[in-house]
Amino acid sequence: MAGLFTRRGTLPLLLLLVGLSTVFLFANDRSHFYRPVGHDWLTAQYMAIAENLSPKQGLLPYVYRYRDAAGNPSYATYARWPIGSYALVKLAVAPFSDRFTTRIYAARVAMLLLFAAAAVLAYFTLVRIISDRWIALTATLLSFSSYYALYYNDVLAPDVIPALFGILLTAHGMALFEQERRWPQLAVKSCIALLLCWHVYALLLPYIVFGLARQLAARPETDTRRRWGWRKLLYFRRLTAAATGPYLRLGVIALLFGAAMLLFNLASEYIALNAAADEPIALSELPTTESMSRRLIGTAATDRADAHLLNWGPVLSNQLYGIGRSALPYFLSFHEEFNVTKDEDYLAVIWGGLALAVCAIGLAVSRLPQRMLLLALVLSGLCWGVPLRRFTLWHEFQFLFFIGVPLTAYAFALLYIKLLSGRRLLPTFAIAALLLFAASSSAMADVGQDETRTAREHEMMQDALAIRAALREHPASTIYIPAAASDDAFGGAPLAASYFLAGHYQEYDDALFRPRLRSEDAADPAAPAARRQQADYIITRTRETGVGLLTPDNKQLFLYNRTIYDGAYDEKFLGNPRIAADWNVYVLDDSVIYISAECSNLDDTAFLFHIYPVDAADLGSNSQEAGFNNQDFPFEKFAVRQGDRCVARLPLPDYPIALIRTGQYNADGRLWEGELTFPP
Repeated sequence: MAGLFTRRGTLPLLLLLVGLSTVFLFANDRSHFYRPVGHDWLTAQYMAIAENLSPKQGLLPYVYRYRDAAGNPSYATYARWPIGSYALVKLAVAPFSDRFTTRIYAARVAMLLLFAAAAVLAYFTLVRIISDRWIALTATLLSFSSYYALYYNDVLAPDVIPALFGILLTAHGMALFEQERRWPQLAVKSCIALLLCWHVYALLLPYIVFGLARQLAARPETDTRRRWGWRKLLYFRRLTAAATGPYLRLGVIALLFGAAMLLFNLASEYIALNAAADEPIALSELPTTESMSRRLIGTAATDRADAHLLNWGPVLSNQLYGIGRSALPYFLSFHEEFNVTKDEDYLAVIWGGLALAVCAIGLAVSRLPQRMLLLALVLSGLCWGVPLRRFTLWHEFQFLFFIGVPLTAYAFALLYIKLLSGRRLLPTFAIAALLLFAASSSAMADVGQDETRTAREHEMMQDALAIRAALREHPASTIYIPAAASDDAFGGAPLAASYFLAGHYQEYDDALFRPRLRSEDAADPAAPAARRQQADYIITRTRETGVGLLTPDNKQLFLYNRTIYDGAYDEKFLGNPRIAADWNVYVLDDSVIYISAECSNLDDTAFLFHIYPVDAADLGSNSQEAGFNNQDFPFEKFAVRQGDRCVARLPLPDYPIALIRTGQYNADGRLWEGELTFPP
């Protein structure tokens, strides 16, 4: 690195750091989960995992814990990555104690710092390979200004920014090894990268294969004999040299280290899940084992309506699409909508093919001594994306790992420009790339944002903090969260709820993500209802003042004491209901109460609820012609299941009411109907 801190060596690095600073300068509020396209889901999920990571559970990365049918603790896991990424997030948020929104911000800033470090590593790697800092600067800025790089640069997930950092850390180690034969540092960097992600294998595989091939094809410098016996001896020596050489040793160490990480995952999961299990859980039944099977074999993916996309034609087209968008700065994107479908963006496919063509031509005609490393970088994305197509096809952020293609393509294109016109234009290209990166970073700040949703989620997060404060004196309690309380609009919910409820046992409705994590419920459909009946608290989206409400100042999410919630109505309604039907209907204060002693198979039903005011002027303009206020609602909107029983509450408006017509219906028609006259 001689000359790094000379004037000529420092200026490109300073410009790179200036460009990277814009991802912090133009950052929006990163204390929330509200960016769509998997961003909020991933961030909420891994914040929950980091919050739950503890030696008490053997460092098991889990989203939330629950109690099984026997009441024993169990854990809902998801994708299992090496422990390093989870520990990194845990370390980043550790100084901020119980300030949960600050912890989200700190974790995202940690990802941005890793993103910037990955870009710096890419720059130094290119400097090593092509020996031109201006070309390295330009290629790095252009490559890191793509949609995937800038949209996901603060997402919390081991298989995004930590994986990108791990790949480029390993690539930098390879460049140092090829130049200075510093094999120990390459081995150490590879192991550090494997602590963060599995993606490093996609780079190690082509690099080691090419290195072994080069060793086997090498000709002895002094060999002039042609006898077969002598040639056999030379072949044997080559095989021996390859078998004991640095490339095979690197592969063996990487495999052993990765196997140790995987065994650690399996062991922690096996110990945690079997700690209180009635019957031992086999290794083949662990969630990690099932996750690996699903991602590699993809049996579940074949049941999807779009499973035809797993055919080789769509898969390769999809890879070209990802390469195209990875090689194009966001500011020059072919479209303004960030979520355009792959089938509609043929220009990205063409651009991806062009980038690959530039790489192929450059690798074929260049005389760079380390072009083997560039070839490994180019192929690393395909080595990851094609074998794991059942995973990468529906997770667009995985296209970030085609980063080797734009780095190589831009480097070769700039080398050709340098060959034609000399070095005088290179600083100009670098300044243009810097401005393009800053413009892309600025434009990306508002992508996926919605003011209404942002304001709504801000309220929900404040409510979640209030709920956590109310539960502080009741650790390890069980919380039931029905579907109406955890819809997808709450950034990554119910995973966001899992973050704020860390330390508690949680129960979610079957309609949500839980079946992916708790497949044992498929064998016993009644198990979730039985467990929910034992919950200590309920979180709903409906305010029911005075009926076990513990967070009266909340606006979106409300915490109730489930015991009071279950029993309050029975104490209130000792007399006859106003309407006796499948659902008994009562009037209490400012609400209409529905109670059903048996509420199975009601998911497809809805309720009639027409309010006739004393004065028609109280109706809105759209309702005056009909003469009533139509407040019909589906079962799940207001009803809460409590074992075999259901309770629903409809708040009444503050204007005088003459009559309410209510009832229940489904696709076959009315099931019952009645009238409530006022005053009661």
